[in-house]
Amino acid sequence: MHGYLAKRGIAWDSTRFHVSWKDFENRMIVAGADVVGLMRLLPEQDALGLRDLQVLPQHQVMGIGTWAVHQAQLAATHRAFKRLQLRVYEENPARAFYARMGFREVSVVGGRVHMVWAVPLGALKTRLCSRCVLVR
Repeated sequence: MHGYLAKRGIAWDSTRFHVSWKDFENRMIVAGADVVGLMRLLPEQDALGLRDLQVLPQHQVMGIGTWAVHQAQLAATHRAFKRLQLRVYEENPARAFYARMGFREVSVVGGRVHMVWAVPLGALKTRLCSRCVLVR
């Protein structure tokens, strides 16, 4: 995230991050014996917010991000939220990834694209990453 923040003249605020830790549902993404990423969720009125999804660069393009988004979609579905929502910077390649995962763009504000995935009325099917788990 440093590059996206620096481009906008925003300094990383570790204090803000640590203070928010208690308010979020923070999950480490573990594959085998390795921590390979982090996912942070937060209820936002009638939506579940996917507030952060990070996969270490050496573990990207292996299906872990797809697996993690499916887990967030399942969480939104099982918790009876109407949608899963997120924000991503306009130039972030993850924008296309989220579009492929079924998110649609609803607005662009201050260089951040607001995207929404509507929880389907039917059952959600998921692909499993046999070596991945979410850990608190």
